[in-house]
Amino acid sequence: VFSSSETMTDPLFEQAKRRLDARVIDRYGHNERVCSAHCDNTREYWFEPAYGYVELIPEPISTPGDSRTARIIGTGFWNSAFPLVRYDTGDRALLPASADAKLVRKIAAGHAPFPGLVGRTDDYVIGRDGARIAGMNHIPIELEEVYQIQIVQDDESHIRILAFVNGVLSERDRLTIEVNARKLLPPYMKLDIEQATELTMLPNGKTPFVIRNL
Repeated sequence: VFSSSETMTDPLFEQAKRRLDARVIDRYGHNERVCSAHCDNTREYWFEPAYGYVELIPEPISTPGDSRTARIIGTGFWNSAFPLVRYDTGDRALLPASADAKLVRKIAAGHAPFPGLVGRTDDYVIGRDGARIAGMNHIPIELEEVYQIQIVQDDESHIRILAFVNGVLSERDRLTIEVNARKLLPPYMKLDIEQATELTMLPNGKTPFVIRNL
């Protein structure tokens, strides 16, 4: 079983091994292709040093247990047409809380394993109580004609979902977006779905999935 694109949870990883009686290889990568990592039937990931140069910037310990996060900064080795140098991927690697600077360098160089990845940390909206409501990447699931969506939060009780399509946003896709969003959002949060001809792009060339105008 080869998995990629979504952060694979521990229960899902073990269930895939057990139910399918198979070896599971989970790969970490992204569209910018500046670095890559994989695990092979265990929950130990290894960065692939021939793919790109990785720098890990540890963050204050905020996760429960014996782990901490580190920002993943990558410089790709193979894409001469679109080189990215010290590119902030927006992703986080999970490290042992006790990892010192030497171990962090070994992990980044692909000479030591690390426990996993927690994905991007900014794809969330904020509720009235300050809680971060995650899982927004599940909203575009099973859309037929929508190329991309962007979530814009104007205040703690209102979000807009911009749908980028070629043509006219179908009622089926509009309803799918609404149903998927309502599974995640609190009842008090107002939801507007709008067709968009373009999405907001940041100076670094990235189109953020969630924009919080709070």
